[in-house]
Amino acid sequence: MTINRLLAALALLTLAACSSGSEDGTPATTTPTPNTRPSSTATLTITSPTPGQVVEGATLVVKLAVEGATVLVEASRDIRPDTGHVHIALDGQTVTLLAGLEYELTDLKPGSHLLEASFAAADHGPFNPPVVTTVTFTVK
Repeated sequence: MTINRLLAALALLTLAACSSGSEDGTPATTTPTPNTRPSSTATLTITSPTPGQVVEGATLVVKLAVEGATVLVEASRDIRPDTGHVHIALDGQTVTLLAGLEYELTDLKPGSHLLEASFAAADHGPFNPPVVTTVTFTVK
């Protein structure tokens, strides 16, 4: 078999494995696309640090509150508006995708920082509209 035929056979197998149905003809379950993302009943608040807070040292425990939803500890394809988990980003860089309601940031550098927390659906995708909150704080 030539290399071109081998590559073509591999491509066909890949397409068959990624088909949109199951062997019994029922449609396969899929994750919503960004245009069809569900909305959420949740509200998310960063309770610590507070806006403009000055933090001493290189470690900070981020504390969050979620109302109207339950925080999951594992990812899932079971998308519901009242369940999900928390993503945390510091200065635009994701630090965790499964934070829970408390998360310890370490190795913080002196200066001003932007903390962003988002309540994401069980599949890590955003709700539509996104459930996001931010706060700026300073490390001394």
